[in-house]
Amino acid sequence: MRRTLLFVIAVTVIITNSLSAEDENINLLFLSSYAATLPWSISIQEGIDEIKTVSGIPVTLYHEYLDNMRLVDSFTVDEWSWYLTKKYRDVGIDAVIIDADPYTDLFRNLKNYLPGVPKIMRNQAEDIEPAEDLYLFPNNIKKSAADTFEIALRQNPDAQHIYIVDGDIPTTSILLEQLIELSGKHGFEPVIKHNFSAEKLFSEIGNLPKDSIIFYTLIRKDADGVQYIPRDFLTSMCKIANAPVYVFWSSLMDSGAVGGRVLDAEAAGKALFRSAINLVKEGSFRDENSDLEYFFDIKAMRRHSIPRRYIPEGASLINTFSEYVKLHMETILGVLIMVSISLGLLIILLIRLKLLNRVLNKTNGNLNQAIEEKHLLMREMYHRIKNDLLILSSLCSLQIDNETDAKVIDSLNDIRSRIEVLSTIHENLSVVPDIHEISSAEYFVKLLNQLNFSLNLRSDRVKMRTDISEISMNSQQVIACGLILNELISNTFKYAFPDDEGGDIYVKISSENSSVFLYISDTGVGFKTDFNESSGFGLEIIREMVRSLNGSINYHFNNGSVFSIVFPLE
Repeated sequence: MRRTLLFVIAVTVIITNSLSAEDENINLLFLSSYAATLPWSISIQEGIDEIKTVSGIPVTLYHEYLDNMRLVDSFTVDEWSWYLTKKYRDVGIDAVIIDADPYTDLFRNLKNYLPGVPKIMRNQAEDIEPAEDLYLFPNNIKKSAADTFEIALRQNPDAQHIYIVDGDIPTTSILLEQLIELSGKHGFEPVIKHNFSAEKLFSEIGNLPKDSIIFYTLIRKDADGVQYIPRDFLTSMCKIANAPVYVFWSSLMDSGAVGGRVLDAEAAGKALFRSAINLVKEGSFRDENSDLEYFFDIKAMRRHSIPRRYIPEGASLINTFSEYVKLHMETILGVLIMVSISLGLLIILLIRLKLLNRVLNKTNGNLNQAIEEKHLLMREMYHRIKNDLLILSSLCSLQIDNETDAKVIDSLNDIRSRIEVLSTIHENLSVVPDIHEISSAEYFVKLLNQLNFSLNLRSDRVKMRTDISEISMNSQQVIACGLILNELISNTFKYAFPDDEGGDIYVKISSENSSVFLYISDTGVGFKTDFNESSGFGLEIIREMVRSLNGSINYHFNNGSVFSIVFPLE
């Protein structure tokens, strides 16, 4: 009896310890190279969450955001290693997951600070080898490039030209090298576009021959220094491109690109999580999990006449009819129910509305006719004012031809330039459908082109760059802005570049929070006296126009004159 009791107790202890071991919580430290709000980080977290839910294994995930800039600028690698060890000393980390190359040095260093803790690194550098507690995933960037290149050629068998759009950033250097190598193996001489102006690039790819293939890596800014969100840049590019575009990142799908064998963040999260759990629970590392997925956009394939038979088996498809129905099924059912309930009421309302419409149509007809007549008269008035202003401008030109005094000629040219500013806005007002609001961007571009021509800004001497946003402004605001631009740019050309020196002029017009911002800068010599104390008829016009807009003007010198003007939208 006593032996039996001891045996039961022993078995109970063994089972209890076994259950406790199975239920023991696992602590994982995830070092991420991207902020938690970025698409890549969100998708990796979704992949980890999905595997956690399916597996049922109790896991606590600790997340540290340490990108390359923070590693370089804030602390040394040794200090970061010490910080991580101190912070998680009492937690008992079972495994460390390292997301990308910026942690190469940290990856090596943590071996000394967290000895014995398995560490898994994705997208490893070429000079790192697996050893002891360091485990490496295969570098799938090259495989992504190879598989995407192969499927692109299969889907476009008549291709004669390879076009690579690259952002010239470290993230895409391996991709670019691989694409160049693959192009050479297949007998192509690829056209590589980097350090480009976005405007020129869009113009070029919109006129590519149909037998071209475009590969897009990542773009963050162009040669003009304009910042871009990589996905937004791709979306704009795909709308214009005359050839199919292929990509390598899942976060770029559904942007107009055809697709490719892409690095999928959700798949990466699943693979990293599975391998970490295998190491902790089984002591073995598995690197057969892939973070690559085939994605194809049916809508984009249809646009470029690519048959669906070239889609690999098991690929994920987007923008299909069934996907659309599935995505919006709840909305469709809700609409159908609401339509059924409302149908009876609608029939009754239609009968009543038919009677009411007879009365309203007659009244609206009279009102529309009166409004159209008013607009017609006002457009005619603006047209006549424009003609009168053109006559004044011509009179100034005739008088200039008969003058010999340089000061008088300069004054007449200034007057003519101001008249042409007013003439241009009245010309726009005479043709717009709504006389209360005009296309400010169209007007300002036209005005700047006129100034560019009339002041003879040769491209080899003075270059003008513009960034003009479309803003809905009334005619008085547009006129005031036009006069300000005319005075500032005319003065810049006259005084900023003495002795026919070269330079740059930059004009930016934008709006934010119901305010309009005018920014005009140049690389000239600046004011010889304090701007606020400077006199002159042109400066008085500028100050008066700013006051009429209820705005403010600021001037400072930064390798040239910089004018900043802000005023509220009415």
